Amino acid sequence: MTLEQTQWDAIVVGAGPSGALCAFELATMGAEVLLLDRQVFPRWKVCGCCVSSGAQTVLEEAGLGDVLMRAGATKLTSLRLGGWSQVAHVSLQQSLVVSRSVLDQALVDAAVDAGAVFRAGVRARLGRAGSSHRSVAIKSGGAEVMLSARVVVDATGVGSAFQAGLGDAGPKSIVAPDSRIGYGAVYRLGSGLSPLLDAAYPRGIVHMAIGPRGYVGLVRLEDGSLDVAAALAPAIGKAVHPTELVRNILKEAGFVALPDTPDAGWKGTPQLTRKGTKGGERFLAVGDAAGYVEPFSGQGIAWALAGARVLSPIAAEGIRSWDDQLVSRWEKEYDHTVGASTRFCRGVSWALRRPLLSKTGVRLLRRFPTAAGPFVRRAAASPLRLRTSA
Repeated sequence: MTLEQTQWDAIVVGAGPSGALCAFELATMGAEVLLLDRQVFPRWKVCGCCVSSGAQTVLEEAGLGDVLMRAGATKLTSLRLGGWSQVAHVSLQQSLVVSRSVLDQALVDAAVDAGAVFRAGVRARLGRAGSSHRSVAIKSGGAEVMLSARVVVDATGVGSAFQAGLGDAGPKSIVAPDSRIGYGAVYRLGSGLSPLLDAAYPRGIVHMAIGPRGYVGLVRLEDGSLDVAAALAPAIGKAVHPTELVRNILKEAGFVALPDTPDAGWKGTPQLTRKGTKGGERFLAVGDAAGYVEPFSGQGIAWALAGARVLSPIAAEGIRSWDDQLVSRWEKEYDHTVGASTRFCRGVSWALRRPLLSKTGVRLLRRFPTAAGPFVRRAAASPLRLRTSA
């Protein structure tokens, strides 16, 4: 990879929603921004692909309100919640669904249009800090190049090795003991799969199956394919293939089984729920790299976008004049916005791990679906609108 420029105001590593939006924001402010990702775009990623009304609000406030429609996002009207052969139907509020390959590419394009430079297929590792910069080593095709930036933004996701080069001096990620592993797959229903499967998982509905060993979410994407995202117990996941685990959860919920072989996947993630260090000297972490909680339906994208919106002015200030207090300020801002939203989701995750409680919840919602209203509104709200007081 060739780059004529080796010094930047900001280097953003990871071009998911948080990294791409952060690059867009900083470029809009006039910063020279380099956005990197280790995968070639467009790329598929394990994700439920749901975009809540809160996530849409964050994009609108960033001036990117038209991105989702231009990406072909389609409307979601309801949640079909199943467990223990009980099924409840809950109305959703203004949620959309769009594949991550399309959404992430659209956000990267917006960052490039704003002036950021994007390079894909690049591996990066965080280097040491100097008096006025932080170094980043990048490798593509076997050749390594050393770059530097006034501020480095780590948006590399859950369990990334980007900071590994710092060794014992680097920040630590603390994994929750009950954390589950995410798995994902895609079935392209338009390529001749069973009409029964096509009818079982219609468009416009999030299908969620809950079981004692995890849960599985299924949703039709803008191209008609079926996206499957599951959170499964890691101890079981090591011994049994995800296909079998997902099949069992769907069966217990009374849902139609999936074929053995998907068109994409099964692909797994590191354990999901963890606390991450928010930064260090001349670098700041955002999105899943800053911490993550097992989501239930669409919160992950909202957290990523909201985090980028909160971090960007702090990073811009660091570009002008770095102060170590910026890290603690980011930690506080994160806790009062994204952190407040993840704590709510952590409570939902706790309830889902207790069969009696979750079984009772499904039965209650089957009889009184409107009882889910407050939960739906809280889960879908923008983390920026839920900001807690300092």
